[in-house]
Parts: sequence; C-alpha cells; structure tokens
Amino acid sequence: MNKFDKVTLANKASIEDIEHPNCIECDEPLYFALKDNHHSFSLPLSTLLECLKFAENEGAIPPIDSEWWVQVSNLYSE
Repeated sequence: MNKFDKVTLANKASIEDIEHPNCIECDEPLYFALKDNHHSFSLPLSTLLECLKFAENEGAIPPIDSEWWVQVSNLYSE
C-alpha cells in the first residue's frame, strides 16, 4: 500500500450529526450527510446501492437475493 492509499483510507467518512438533509424537490429519495477530516458531503442512496452491488460483484460481501434487488429497483425506479 502506498502513502496515498494510507492517507486516503485513514480519512474515513462518518455520518454527520445534522438534521435530515432530504428534500421533496430532489431526484433522490434519500441522502446521507457525511464528513471526513476535510470535507462535508452528501451520498445519495443510489450511489450507496451501486457500491453495495459492486461489493457483491467483487465477492466482498455474500450474494444478495435477487428478489431484494428487484424490490429495491421497483421502489426507486421511475
């Protein structure tokens, strides 16, 4: 692991203790407000789900039942 990776991994995001950041006008159903050592930022639910799918595809987590993915897709598809 190089120095950049160590610095990046040491700068973990955490959930910000703020009021609910979601809005009715937004395209996303849910946002997570996060911060690291240097930034405050939001993470939309769709990005979190994409990361979860990536982790599943890479074998980093056990397979998730396909019915669950269908249910999530039905909840948040347009």
